[in-house]
Amino acid sequence: MNIDDAILNRFSCREFSSKQLTDSQITEILNVARYAPSPKNRQPWRFFIVRNAERKTFVKIFEKNGDIFCCADKLNEFNSENQTYKILNEADTIILVFNLYYSRTILGKDDPLFDVTNIQAIGAAIQNMLLKATSMGIGSLWVCDVFSHNQQLCSQYCPDGQLIAAIALGYPKKNGLKSFRKPLEDLIITKQE
Repeated sequence: MNIDDAILNRFSCREFSSKQLTDSQITEILNVARYAPSPKNRQPWRFFIVRNAERKTFVKIFEKNGDIFCCADKLNEFNSENQTYKILNEADTIILVFNLYYSRTILGKDDPLFDVTNIQAIGAAIQNMLLKATSMGIGSLWVCDVFSHNQQLCSQYCPDGQLIAAIALGYPKKNGLKSFRKPLEDLIITKQE
C-alpha cells in the first residue's frame, strides 16, 4: 500500500477480532515511529507494549471491585471511558506512549514551547505508527481516555515519563466507517482585509 492509500484508508478501529498480531508486526509498527521529526532530534517518545500476561495488570488499573471506574470527576465531554475500556480489552496490543523529555524534568522549570514541540513530535511518531498499521491491514485507535488513570499508568509503566496517549492495535472485525472530513476550503485561513 502506498502512502496516499494508507492516509486515505486509515480509520479509528473500535472493534477488534481475536486474531493475534506477531511480535515482528509490533516491531515493524514501532520502528517507523523512530523516523518522525523531532525538535533538535530529541526523539522524546518512549513506548511500553501491553500484551499477553501484562494485559491483566493493565486492565486492573481501570477496575475497582470488578467495575470500570473513572478517576476524574469528568473525563471528557463524551463520557466515553466505558467504551474505551471495552476497546482496550478487545485489542490484541496496547502501546502506551510517553514523553521522556518534559520541561519540568529536563529544564527544572515549566517551558510551554519546549513541551509543545516535543508533544508535536510524539504526535508525528504516533501518526507514523497508525499509517504503518493501516498499510499492514492492522486496525488502530489513538486513545486519550486513559488520562483519567494517568498517575497509575505512569507509576506502573514509566515513572519518569509523561503519558501522551495509548494506541490500540489488532485486526479489525470489519472495515471501518469513514469519518466525515471538512472540506479543504473550510480549513484554510485567509488574511482578512
